[in-house]
Amino acid sequence: MQGIELADFVNFYLSRKHRDEKGKGCTLAALGGDAARQFDDIKAAYEAGIEKLLEVLQGEDDEPKASRAEIIDTFAHALGALILSRACPDDSPLADEVLSVCHEQIMAKLTP
Repeated sequence: MQGIELADFVNFYLSRKHRDEKGKGCTLAALGGDAARQFDDIKAAYEAGIEKLLEVLQGEDDEPKASRAEIIDTFAHALGALILSRACPDDSPLADEVLSVCHEQIMAKLTP
């Protein structure tokens, strides 16, 4: 499975375009709150989606560019930012600020 660079993922995931295209965006962000209230079989399917994304971000390299912990931290941070930003009106300064601040913080961790 082809991996993608974490920085490239973050640049796309925390973009205003991705945030505003709710119908084409991340299912994990759209369904997270609902999945938490479902039966175990639904939760297991949601968990499988998380694992699949983590595998894509990890890639197949013998020497991964980031640890699983770093990937989980990055994705959880970005996911939370996307959910908060989407919860605000699209033209809200706060919606853009959440994306911007979280993008900067994540990128600072990823770039030595």
